[in-house]
Amino acid sequence: MRDPYGDFRLINIQGINTEKILADSGGERRSKANDITYSEYDTIILGTSRALRTLDPNHPVFKNRKAYNLSLRGSNIYEIYQVYNYARKKQALKTVVFPLDFLTFTDNRTVSGDFKSSHYSKKLGNILLDIIFNYPQKVAGVSEDFGTIITTKNIEEHLTKIRKDKKQYQIDHSFEVSEVKRLFTRVSSSKN
Repeated sequence: MRDPYGDFRLINIQGINTEKILADSGGERRSKANDITYSEYDTIILGTSRALRTLDPNHPVFKNRKAYNLSLRGSNIYEIYQVYNYARKKQALKTVVFPLDFLTFTDNRTVSGDFKSSHYSKKLGNILLDIIFNYPQKVAGVSEDFGTIITTKNIEEHLTKIRKDKKQYQIDHSFEVSEVKRLFTRVSSSKN
């Protein structure tokens, strides 16, 4: 029986129908919804294609967990939230990994021509997972100030620092800031 999206899962025969051939070519969302419905996970990874390519559910930090990368190409915050709610209803989740990505919060999903996918490699993903889950205690070869883990306990401190840094940047780069504002006004007025 062919089951290219994993809709039925009545029988899986290695070499016959275990590969879900349409899952990555336009059927990713359907296939992943089926995986969440018919399999058991206690940890999910959410996000855009960056999280999909970068964060490996087989990383050692997930050794004692049933982890699944539920990230979706070209998704936005609304879709990720819907996916999270669906997964929460279907699974007894203990951990959700959701790396923030600026493209998640925009309607404009275009990627510039100078996008370099090597910045979103498994190697970088492994470093991020090591830091997030403190595995091992110190990540070899990584600067102390690489990445910041934001929690409910320290978010206000980080937001205050970001606001302070933003004000300082505006002072130090006043010409660039005024140029951006001028260009924004010009583009906005040309649309109306």
